[in-house]
Amino acid sequence: MAVSLSDEMQRAFLSPLFLGGVAVAFTGILFSGAFDLSISEVSRMDALSVFRYAYCFNNSFWFVVVGAALPYAGSFCEDYSSGRLCLLLVRERRWRYLSEKFVACVVSGGAVVVLSCSLFLVLCTALCPELVSVETGEWQYLAGHEPFIEVLLEGNAILYWVLFCCAQFCYGAFWAALGFTASLFALYRYAAYAAPFIGAIALVQIIHFGAWPVQLNLASLAYSQSFGGTTQTMLVIAGVYGLAMLLMLAACYGRLRTVMAHE
Repeated sequence: MAVSLSDEMQRAFLSPLFLGGVAVAFTGILFSGAFDLSISEVSRMDALSVFRYAYCFNNSFWFVVVGAALPYAGSFCEDYSSGRLCLLLVRERRWRYLSEKFVACVVSGGAVVVLSCSLFLVLCTALCPELVSVETGEWQYLAGHEPFIEVLLEGNAILYWVLFCCAQFCYGAFWAALGFTASLFALYRYAAYAAPFIGAIALVQIIHFGAWPVQLNLASLAYSQSFGGTTQTMLVIAGVYGLAMLLMLAACYGRLRTVMAHE
């Protein structure tokens, strides 16, 4: 009973938990942006500004990180508790099984964040007078401080959003991977959903006490920091989150070998 990557992807994206993850993340962003979406505020702000305040500053990430983990981070524990794990590993190698499940997890987690952000931006666009106001907004002051603002100032809002979504995809993928790793080590499905929330809190506290550089804050790296230009910023974001996910995948493989040794 071998399972392919396409099978894992279908399980991740066609699961009700995928829609649940989008709903949780979107609700968190919506709740964070409720004030700015009020009638008095939207008349004075462009859609991207409303989105920025809701997503980047009002603690919506508590919801977003959990939403990213919902679709597939607990999938290993489903196989383990149901007895499917031993049957699956009879037919395919451990590394292939783990890597395909891990990829499906991170891709679905990244997709949750991108989709929820895009849905909220559509809502903001419907309520606000314009998508972005470079001349009258505060965007001029943000160049060099937040990711990809220079692209927006050049008048290319679509490219800005594509780049922003790529960064958020990496963000969601990282938190989904953290949930997957936690559940595999704990052999408890709900650890997959608790770990991103607890991890985000822990990162904030670690940075608060100066034990980790604020420039590499994994809880907000994808939207809070520019690293000298569009290409450099994207490379840093993708590189940091990518390296973290590779380390988690390696740890998961070691843990899988231990689990199977006791079966």
